[in-house]
Amino acid sequence: MQKGLSALSLALWACLSAFPALSAGAEKWEKLESCRLNETAYFDGDSFSVFHAGGELIVRLYFVDSPETDESFPDRVRTQAGHFGKSVEETLHVGSYAKQATAQLLSRPFTVLTKYQDAKGQSAMPRHFAFVTTADGKDLAEILVANGLARSYGEIAAPQGKNAAALKAKYDRLDDKARRSKFGLYSPQPLTAISHGKDLQLDKLTLAEAQAKAAPIPAPQVAKAPMSASVGISPSTVPASAPNHGMPWTAEQEQTLRDCLGKGVTVEDIAAELGRTPVAILARIRKLGLPEPGLP
Repeated sequence: MQKGLSALSLALWACLSAFPALSAGAEKWEKLESCRLNETAYFDGDSFSVFHAGGELIVRLYFVDSPETDESFPDRVRTQAGHFGKSVEETLHVGSYAKQATAQLLSRPFTVLTKYQDAKGQSAMPRHFAFVTTADGKDLAEILVANGLARSYGEIAAPQGKNAAALKAKYDRLDDKARRSKFGLYSPQPLTAISHGKDLQLDKLTLAEAQAKAAPIPAPQVAKAPMSASVGISPSTVPASAPNHGMPWTAEQEQTLRDCLGKGVTVEDIAAELGRTPVAILARIRKLGLPEPGLP
């Protein structure tokens, strides 16, 4: 019996040694350098999949919260929209921009600092909170907040030599400045403001420049499907013509979406067919990686 326990203990020790996040040293911060963004996996401004040393992990930024990019979590989208005082459409629009900004800022190898704190999430893979530094030494979370593409909100932590309260105060100041400067979701008209913002190429700026000049990155030149004036949806109002608004998508509905796109059906007609809003249809198209209407 004692021999069996020893063998079991040895096997357990070997497993823990192979996975530092599960061992006694899990509270120690680990720096993962030369990371690459996995753009083929689903991601948004503050949560994404990372390739490192032949493996893969999902990280979630400390201190900040970027808007969602679709209505998979309708309650969360409404909460975010309520915080910024914007419609669901505007919130999702800025969420797509936060995703684009993250992809731009992480287009070159970057660094992840994590202690493997569980950030939960819906993926089958574990997700961990982390700080992410761009190839130019900039804090990704700071730049997102400075541009109004994320708010100062969420899990806090402090690497060795840092103070969590001081870090929180820094993100709060950036958030307040973005609000006063009316950047990103704080803009009175985020749909048009972000579409016509000046491209600052944030990955090439110093942090001081990003804070001083923070402005949303421009929209890609994409031909948009026509939308009626009723597309804007307040956080608490769902159009009667969209009975499935906020409901989970089924495989059958996604196939209908694909079939309609293949036949050249307009976004508005697809929305009517599926009982959803045009904004939700566009968000699902982007999530599934399907060609957007108007693109070759």
